[in-house]
Amino acid sequence: MKYIFASKAKCLQYEIALRHHVDKGANVVLNEKEVECCPRLSAAETLEEKAALLDGTIFNSAAEMLNYINS
Repeated sequence: MKYIFASKAKCLQYEIALRHHVDKGANVVLNEKEVECCPRLSAAETLEEKAALLDGTIFNSAAEMLNYINS
């Protein structure tokens, strides 16, 4: 499973609910399924394009993402 560390403001702009998500400052953690299935992001084809719309960074594992957040 991949994870996206994305801007809260961009997530709200694209109507992604932020409740019950891990967050840090102005960013929030989403899983790839949430991003792939978001109808408002359907103009973008790939996970990379969708993450870019959210000003997000993609991580290939939870451990990798947590190391980034905690650094």
